[in-house]
Amino acid sequence: MRSYSSDIFNLYLLALTLYALFIFGFNIGSSSKFNSHESLVAETVQEMQQKHEFLIPYFNGKVRLQKPPLQYWLVMASSSIFGKLDEFSARIPSLLASLSSVVFIAIIGKILFNQNIGILSSLIFSTSSFMIPASRSAKVDMVLTFLILFAHFLAIKRIFTNNHYKYTFLLLWVITGFAILAKGPIGFIFIILPILAYLIFQKDIKTIKDLFHPFGIIMFFLISLPWFLYIWMKIPGALNQWYVETIGRFSNFASGRSSLYYIKELITLYLPWSLFIPIAIYYPLKKEFKEYKSRFLYLGLWFLVGFTFLTISAGKRAHYLYPILPPLSFFIAISLFSFEKLVFYLIRLRKYIFLIISIFFIIIFFLFIIYYYFFECHIRFAIFFVLLFLYFGLIALIFALSHKKFVLSFIIFLITYALLIGLVMHNIYPYIEKNGYIASFSKKIDSFIKKDKQLYEFLWAQPSIVYYSGRHINIIKPKEKIYELIQKENLLCLIINEEELKYYKNELEGFKKTLLLESYNPKKIY
Repeated sequence: MRSYSSDIFNLYLLALTLYALFIFGFNIGSSSKFNSHESLVAETVQEMQQKHEFLIPYFNGKVRLQKPPLQYWLVMASSSIFGKLDEFSARIPSLLASLSSVVFIAIIGKILFNQNIGILSSLIFSTSSFMIPASRSAKVDMVLTFLILFAHFLAIKRIFTNNHYKYTFLLLWVITGFAILAKGPIGFIFIILPILAYLIFQKDIKTIKDLFHPFGIIMFFLISLPWFLYIWMKIPGALNQWYVETIGRFSNFASGRSSLYYIKELITLYLPWSLFIPIAIYYPLKKEFKEYKSRFLYLGLWFLVGFTFLTISAGKRAHYLYPILPPLSFFIAISLFSFEKLVFYLIRLRKYIFLIISIFFIIIFFLFIIYYYFFECHIRFAIFFVLLFLYFGLIALIFALSHKKFVLSFIIFLITYALLIGLVMHNIYPYIEKNGYIASFSKKIDSFIKKDKQLYEFLWAQPSIVYYSGRHINIIKPKEKIYELIQKENLLCLIINEEELKYYKNELEGFKKTLLLESYNPKKIY
């Protein structure tokens, strides 16, 4: 694998970062409204600012301890810098974390292998399907991913280079402390356990002692512990809530999901590159990569320790995978530099590949015509160009690969991908995502219900309604409570979804009431 100078590497890395800034940040503040999880973050930050309370999180007027405070602090800082809290400022921390992750993956690849693998690994990571929604979200997941990635960068730099800077592991413990403040104990599990497992496999007792230097552990507790101690002393029942969010989720949360859940999600999240995972597993086992054995072991443990923990945990969510996805980028990049046989088959089969892709897009085009009247005119126009760019992009990519024009093939891929993202985020997504309807519905509440009237919502307080309406909502859980309130109050203001409305409509008939229907059509007011 031919390498190049550090100046060229830095130039490529700058270009890749700017490219990532475009595909992650294009229209980031106006392409969509907050979803439910983002609204939780935004509303919590807003209530903390209103109360001038920067240590105790509040949501819907009540203390919220389900998540540690780091993301709230970051969004608070961002909104202060940009002058207001909105979709743009709340998503900036995730965008910056994503861009930083792109940079650090390239640097890790350069340390472990060479500059080519570093750049390609970073490109693979930044164009994986999960990165765009994750980078454009106000949730904490990309911040946590960056912190874990940064910690592993420090460990890799300490273990695999001659730079044994004595403060490297100290800084690693500092980063681990912030990871705890981002999302609790998972930060420790995804950072320290893989590193420790690798050092045990290598029987590197000296480095284990360096890793667990008392000063580093003290710094870890000084960063991660004070907030938890403060909340424990100030808020009754805090320990019980944290138990539910940690041990409870591990033991019985979402227990209905299969043990194979994360395999399916892994394939989905890492498209299109997950298609290369089988050969990415095979190539590191070849003799020609024997010199990289210890590096593959480290990356493999980084992924497997986290994946194993998530698999045995009862609480399963797709975004829990984000921090352990970077190692896959390196395995896939190595395999892509060694796929001469695949290119040979492409040369032989390019006519058939062209035919299959053409038939597929003809079918898609006819389906597009069938559903023609289900979309607004400007959306139809944009979808047509998306299909057109995707078709010609794939044909050009196959042509370039079959003629071994690898640089041209990646340029075609990048241009096609960027154009698709630009079209989808600007012309399509704002009109088909459902969060905008909920936001519009929420903002209309004041025109129907006066501020002095209590609002109720069935089962839970939808975070998007709380944030966009700017009002606190009382939660009604048992159905009997609805009847009690109807009889007690002359005017009942209840937010309920369509399915629940069908179930309770007969019981609600005959009462003087105002019933707001939470729906994707905000005009439905009962």
